[in-house]
Amino acid sequence: MKLSMKSPVRNKVKGHRPGILPVKRAVLNFLLCMVCFSALVPTVGAQESQHQKVRIPVGAVTREFTLYVPAQLPANAPLLLSFAGMNQTDDFQADQAKYWMVADTAKFIVVYPRAVNPNASWDMTGPSDLEFTSAIIDTIYSRYAIDKTRVYASGFSWGANFCYRIANSMADKIAAIAPTMGHSWGPNPNVAASARPMPVLQVMGTVDDVFKLENVQPVLDKWIAHNGCNTRARTTEPYPASRSSSQAVKKLWINTTTKVEVVLLTTPKGHWHSNDPAHIMVNQEVWDFCKRYSTAGLIVSSVDAVEQPGCLVISRELFNLSGVRLNVPADDSTPAVYIVRDRLSDGSIKSYKMIANN
Repeated sequence: MKLSMKSPVRNKVKGHRPGILPVKRAVLNFLLCMVCFSALVPTVGAQESQHQKVRIPVGAVTREFTLYVPAQLPANAPLLLSFAGMNQTDDFQADQAKYWMVADTAKFIVVYPRAVNPNASWDMTGPSDLEFTSAIIDTIYSRYAIDKTRVYASGFSWGANFCYRIANSMADKIAAIAPTMGHSWGPNPNVAASARPMPVLQVMGTVDDVFKLENVQPVLDKWIAHNGCNTRARTTEPYPASRSSSQAVKKLWINTTTKVEVVLLTTPKGHWHSNDPAHIMVNQEVWDFCKRYSTAGLIVSSVDAVEQPGCLVISRELFNLSGVRLNVPADDSTPAVYIVRDRLSDGSIKSYKMIANN
């Protein structure tokens, strides 16, 4: 910045030293310019400053992950693992998933692991990345005393594929999985063999040309059977029901005894991690699903879960299309079209259509 300093003009005010007032003005003008300039320079946001690189030994190698810890983290906080896609880094996954947007208020830790295999892909046959995942959990527990019964796995594309491997191999450590835009495929066989029922939220794009929507149902069918869920899905369209313009759809299969769910969320997107408020915010949906489970099972049912910020469903009524009130079926899965009316804890009432079908 070029600052012009004019020659001081003698000031004849009694008691004033010549030349001092203009110099002070010039200095003040300079400082003011610097303040204005600094306001234009972008600053590092809180969410960026809280992302940190961590390196840990795993066997004979050093592995790396990106860690996000929200401010004022409470004791026994949960942990969410978010695995990147093939040829993608932990930094890329952190940037596209943006779990800090949810973690800042929900108060959970997020870890984005970095793959080291060829093409930055997750190991679907050997033990290396399972050992890495276990080491991450142990490291975060030792540093932050997290609730080890509430560790969740999500991932994008090939990272979603790896979530299914984790579900089958680490059910004692992973409470629920939420794969997005990917499913078990290739060297990771399509089997459901977890040591206990595993809650699954699968997010897919209807125009994804990499992991195509048409191929996901056979994968989910394995987990629906393994978890003992009803074979009839509850369908909510549009989803959320309160957003009439949304083109997202939710299908839910549930075990009415254990309340373990398998959920398919579809959104009109391609092969990317979508956070689109016009349809669904995937980061929020992943958390809202996972947070209801621990490795011991259900913590809070979907009926009692938060459906709007700060609001709980305190009563639910079902009606047929003619407006006749119905008794709620034991499992809400009798094939029919229902009109659902929820009364929320803030006094508001939300009505929407729910389809129970095959």
